[in-house]
Amino acid sequence: YMAVMRDLYGDRIWIPSVDDSNNAFRKYVDDVRAGRIPPGAEVVEKDGRVSVQGVQGVMLINGILSKDIFAKNKHKHSFYVEESYVIPWMYPYLSPHGLIMKINKDPLPNIPAEIVANDHDFWEWYTNRLKNNPKFKRDVVARKTFSKLRSAIGGLYIFRRNYTEAEHAFKQAIALYDLSPEANFRLADAYVQQRKFDDAIAQIEEFLKKDEGNEKVRTYCNQLISTREKDLRRAELEDQLSKGADLTVAAELLGLYRDLGQASKFQNLANRILGDKRVPTDFLRKVGEISMKGRQWNLAQRAYQLMLERAPNDFSAWIELAAAQLASRK
Repeated sequence: YMAVMRDLYGDRIWIPSVDDSNNAFRKYVDDVRAGRIPPGAEVVEKDGRVSVQGVQGVMLINGILSKDIFAKNKHKHSFYVEESYVIPWMYPYLSPHGLIMKINKDPLPNIPAEIVANDHDFWEWYTNRLKNNPKFKRDVVARKTFSKLRSAIGGLYIFRRNYTEAEHAFKQAIALYDLSPEANFRLADAYVQQRKFDDAIAQIEEFLKKDEGNEKVRTYCNQLISTREKDLRRAELEDQLSKGADLTVAAELLGLYRDLGQASKFQNLANRILGDKRVPTDFLRKVGEISMKGRQWNLAQRAYQLMLERAPNDFSAWIELAAAQLASRK
């Protein structure tokens, strides 16, 4: 396909050569090996050959190539994207553009209010137009397609923390195709980001009624219920800690911050504990263990280093410190 594109358009736009594609592949492999690629991207070496496993890895390579195409052509061409999988580098550049999105030449500080209003009005009209068309109602492929298009723009609003427009977009995507896992899951996640756990659970429970055999939906629903319980417990423990609770409460709260993905709160509490010279050595070990599980390598190293200042002959602390250093590529 790339060879055909080069033959057709290579005299008008810059298109990656075979060497450019190989360089993108090598950059991706280097990023994986250096720990810069998020978990889930896999590189497999077998019989001296390196291959990429999974859709996520392929899309990350596509992201590198698309960024090169954009950078080398944006001075003379406009760019647009119909999103299939999210390509993260694009988000700061994107704005809604009818059914798809425009990749602006430079990152936008925010999406102009006029563009947001136009997008809202356009999709209000377009959704009603489609829903009132009998042919659309029985065309499952069309319903999936337009739902996907609206979900993609909803994801852009999530990136911009415009939850009002994001929720509106995902609800329209569900109205266009109510069995879309993407639209339902992303709407639930938008609620979770705002700590509206009851709304998130209600959304997924409603989806589950329509797709009872989908175990992924059931599992996600159970995860949401567990997250709501953890968040309620977090609030209780924060109240206890503010009134002078003991270190046991602090340890449990640290674990909840890790599980809830509240990195800044995790770091603040861990640093507070590690900065207290009265904290027992065994509790420093506990902070190190929780930090390791939360992939907070620097905090784990600090905890084990403090342990070793007190007990330099503790062999287990040396081993754990080495593990934390290895994980952070030190």
